[in-house]
Amino acid sequence: MLMLMLCMLFIKCDRAAIDFVFQSYRFSNEEMRVLRQCNRDSFYQRCLPLATILGVGTYYGVRSGGFIQMIFNVLRLFGKQRCQNTGES
Repeated sequence: MLMLMLCMLFIKCDRAAIDFVFQSYRFSNEEMRVLRQCNRDSFYQRCLPLATILGVGTYYGVRSGGFIQMIFNVLRLFGKQRCQNTGES
């Protein structure tokens, strides 16, 4: 996709010619196998652990009340900064 955008911006290629090049390429069975394996590995090694950590952390933060208190503190802090910048009390 990046190649397509760069080509259209700097080289001023015809969109139909670019679409033809990308549509005419077929991945081999070996390439498809590697792409599926990369997708599966990235899901189990990156996405699932990160989602689990964030989900459990959010659950316990909301359950203990600390998460909501933290959000109110951050909002209060931004409110004070905005008032100081505008000269309000």
